[in-house]
Amino acid sequence: VFLTGLLIPILFIQSSSVFNIVQFYWIVLTLSLPFFVMQLHSITARHNKKLLTTIWFFIILSSLPSLLLLYKDYSTQPTIIDKNTITLTKSITSHVPQDQSLVVLSKEDTIKTPLLSALTGRSIYLEDEGIDFPSTQNVIYDRQQIIDRILTMAEHCNQSTKEKDTQQLKKLILLTNSDYFVTPSTFSCLQNNTSFKILSTNNGQQLIQVLR
Repeated sequence: VFLTGLLIPILFIQSSSVFNIVQFYWIVLTLSLPFFVMQLHSITARHNKKLLTTIWFFIILSSLPSLLLLYKDYSTQPTIIDKNTITLTKSITSHVPQDQSLVVLSKEDTIKTPLLSALTGRSIYLEDEGIDFPSTQNVIYDRQQIIDRILTMAEHCNQSTKEKDTQQLKKLILLTNSDYFVTPSTFSCLQNNTSFKILSTNNGQQLIQVLR
């Protein structure tokens, strides 16, 4: 069951996000319950009720630690999604097509990209949490390098009005194969620019489309 719950999201959910992979376990566990009950019934049907009672006792006993841990986490540390994330989520779902990916530019990790990906249903070019597979290390490194270059170029562009810098920034962004990105609104060179279209601005973040 757990192997199936791991393989299906890895093979069919194209993301290294821990959130997107682990959440599939609950679906697999739910789907496996009928088969588990049928197998348990076939075993206990050949034995007495005392065996059935013993089996259920150990099942309940073994599940108590995880249940108590969940109860503690959700009762003392509830997950609260801040208003900024909700506003950004609504903006992305309104403007970005379902089949398009998204680039998030943020130096201070103010945006939780795995949560944003889960809420919007859009893939994120580089998520700040992921499973570090040996085969993906180079991909993650290359994507981080591109994002760092974009951030550096955008900051430099703030101090320059040359069209050449803007075109270089556009080419760099298009290397991500995405036409949409989220960036701090402090990057003034992206405003009133024929290469970019600001779709929304909220709480210091702006959603921008690259005009091809």
